[in-house]
Amino acid sequence: MGPIIDAINKLGGWAISSRMNGLPPLIVRGGGLKGGEVEIDGSISSQFFSGLMIASTRFERGLKIKPIGELVSRPYLEMTKEVLRRSGSHVELNEEIKVEPVPPKGIEFKIPGDYGLAAFHMLTASVTGGKVIVGDLDSTMPQADYAAIDVLRSFGVEVQEVGSRVIVEGRPKRGAKLNLKDSPDIFPIACVLASFVSEVSEIRGVAHARVKESDRVANMASELKKVGVEVKELYDGLVIRGGSPKGGVKLDSHGDHRIFMALLALAAATREGCIIEGEDSVADSYPSFLEDSMKLGIDVRYNL
Repeated sequence: MGPIIDAINKLGGWAISSRMNGLPPLIVRGGGLKGGEVEIDGSISSQFFSGLMIASTRFERGLKIKPIGELVSRPYLEMTKEVLRRSGSHVELNEEIKVEPVPPKGIEFKIPGDYGLAAFHMLTASVTGGKVIVGDLDSTMPQADYAAIDVLRSFGVEVQEVGSRVIVEGRPKRGAKLNLKDSPDIFPIACVLASFVSEVSEIRGVAHARVKESDRVANMASELKKVGVEVKELYDGLVIRGGSPKGGVKLDSHGDHRIFMALLALAAATREGCIIEGEDSVADSYPSFLEDSMKLGIDVRYNL
């Protein structure tokens, strides 16, 4: 949390890490920020930028952010910009980010379905040779995780888009070479797809996935190796040669909701199944995930 702590202090606020190491717990003094200009490392997370963009509509002087280094996950900022635009705020998103100090107005807004979460059911349908129809998705609203559709197609999965529905069927047929710099949350999904094709796949651009809920690069590598998948770990991704992952092993989600959901799809596609630790983590983003997975026919049993 160091970059956001530094930004708050430079913009006229007061925030510290209680252990003085940049990690939570944080102590923040309220009262508002004056705003102004700030530089933030763009290589770690777009969430620092989105949070400040939303808050800055009430800064006295608005906000200008200059990203330092490569800005990752930019589509998430496009989504933040669109929501602010609809509420009457003025945002410029170019080499720098500028937000005018115009308080947002109330609007009526339907929150679209989340492509990133829907994609786990699409993944399961694909690797198990099934079919799934997911509704209430909106491709007109910028979402970084819409990239899941392109990722599935890159592996040869049949994907149809019909209005607000996405229809997925057919197994992955070929390897893929991907750069997921702007969509790091899709990384575990791409890894599992790659595990079921015998060709080599290269998934890169996700060094920042190492500082999510867990080190997703290292942890996906370790779990795929347990099921017999050949994996080479790179600083910013994985090289994977898959085939027929073997079940009957214990897998660890490392407390990471996206790893857990990806591993459930992998386990469902093996003959023997797997024990997956850390099911409580799905509450982070999708509390009904296991319930919905069982509705789709996946055999889920709790090992109490």
